[in-house]
Amino acid sequence: MPANRFEILRLTAGLVVAGLVAACSVGASAAPPSVAPAASQAPAAASVAPGASVGPSLAPSAAPSVAPSPSSTAIAQGGGGRYGPPPSNAPTSKPTAKPTAKPTAKPAPTLTIKTGSTSLGTVLVTSDGLTLYIHAGDTSTHSGCTGSCATAWPPLLVKAGTKVKGGSGAGGRFATFKRSDGTTQVTYNGHPLYSWTGDYYPGDTTGQGIGGFSVAKA
Repeated sequence: MPANRFEILRLTAGLVVAGLVAACSVGASAAPPSVAPAASQAPAAASVAPGASVGPSLAPSAAPSVAPSPSSTAIAQGGGGRYGPPPSNAPTSKPTAKPTAKPTAKPAPTLTIKTGSTSLGTVLVTSDGLTLYIHAGDTSTHSGCTGSCATAWPPLLVKAGTKVKGGSGAGGRFATFKRSDGTTQVTYNGHPLYSWTGDYYPGDTTGQGIGGFSVAKA
């Protein structure tokens, strides 16, 4: 019995060895032809001319270039930098308004009443040298001589605002008032002054005593 078991083991081992030998022979005959290492193909790939089409490129395309906007500092300085001048609607400084000179006030007009010699003494006279008169019924702010009276006895009128003063020998008080017709008449010591159409020459006193009129003595 032990001899049979040993025989069986020996046969079994022989079969295993024979099978391994046969498997190795079949694998060696079916091995593929040798392939040149990948390194030998590298020069071929390098020999491709630049720019030649070698299939679609899978490299990502370059991102579009976006020009940076002009900096606010460049615009504020007015130069524009590399992006040109600032927009035409950029704010500009307002011109400084020049102060307007105030008009100089014109001096008020003046009138100087002179004196003249007559047969009745020294009297006030007009700019033409004619005798001036006063009326007994007047006051410093009212004249009773209007209408035809004012035609025969023209009031001594001046422009409103005129300063009236006496010349040499005329030491009384001069003033003005507004008549009922809106004109301004000169007064002397509170009496409105008039000339007389009947006098033609300096020194004439033909109006003395007519209708309450008398010469205005200095």
